[in-house]
Amino acid sequence: MDESMNAVPGPKGEQMSYFGYTEFGRRFLEYAASEQRISGAFAQLTGAAFDFGPIGVGPAKLAKAAAQVRLGEPKLQRYVDEVISFELVIPLDVDLLLDLAVDRHRFHIDGNIHLHLTSTCT
Repeated sequence: MDESMNAVPGPKGEQMSYFGYTEFGRRFLEYAASEQRISGAFAQLTGAAFDFGPIGVGPAKLAKAAAQVRLGEPKLQRYVDEVISFELVIPLDVDLLLDLAVDRHRFHIDGNIHLHLTSTCT
């Protein structure tokens, strides 16, 4: 029996163990903050697309920037230590248009959004 557990007499005289709020919270988070649940929440973003802009940029906001953004399938890694943490990577695909009024430049960006998520019980 670990230090967070205590033994008490049960209704029929047998020894029963119980644990405190901290241990309960920790066990609950280990269950509730599962890789499947967190991954499922972010998986709803998979394939999501949105447009951004055009917005004025640069001096006097004479140039205009616009982007079409698509999110890929997120990848999640769970770590259980003193805290429960996750490393989340969301692939990103961006088509960017920079309109300089006299010239238009198109850029394509493939990247990743890296997020560190932490769940603690205090």
